[in-house]
Amino acid sequence: MTTNDQARSRNSRKRRALLASGLVLGVGAVITLAAWNDSVWGSSDFGTGENSWNIQGSVDAGATWAEFQTQEGAGWMAFTIDPEGMTPGHEVHALFGLKETEGNMGATVTVKAPITAGDTLAQNLTVTIVDLGATNPGSFDGTQTGTTIATYTLSPGADSTAVTLDAGGEQWLGFTVELPDGTNPSGLAQSTSAAWEMSAVSVDN
Repeated sequence: MTTNDQARSRNSRKRRALLASGLVLGVGAVITLAAWNDSVWGSSDFGTGENSWNIQGSVDAGATWAEFQTQEGAGWMAFTIDPEGMTPGHEVHALFGLKETEGNMGATVTVKAPITAGDTLAQNLTVTIVDLGATNPGSFDGTQTGTTIATYTLSPGADSTAVTLDAGGEQWLGFTVELPDGTNPSGLAQSTSAAWEMSAVSVDN
């Protein structure tokens, strides 16, 4: 083998070595760029648990209970003895029940000042609200004893003293509306309406 042949042979071996090295480096680069993928998750559950709480009302002596959540969806209070045909000295009565349904927390309940048109009839009607306690009286005719929590004229009205409602318990309110004896009907509006909000706040027992 000539000197030139030997040189070409050495150069050929070097090129093959470099090419081989390049292939190894290329494979190494691919392995280096590869990555493991993994995920770790965290989760939880949320709820009211033993803090759930709800107040319902009844206008039929406890036969049914409902949410009555808006003025438009208020429970119709069935005042006795024709409340649309009142005369001086005439009074009418209604029973309203409150119940906490979840059994976890009690409540304080305030009967807010009634929403009325403020007309002349509303300015003459007197309202008395009595807290009858936790036992359902079945009806209210004004003779049952209880604690008076509000007395006012229908317009402008006033907030009542708050009553306490136990967790899972009931509380009964008696409403009396009267057109006082001696009222002069001259100039009175012929009809009026009222809506009462029973505003409840939860209380830990």
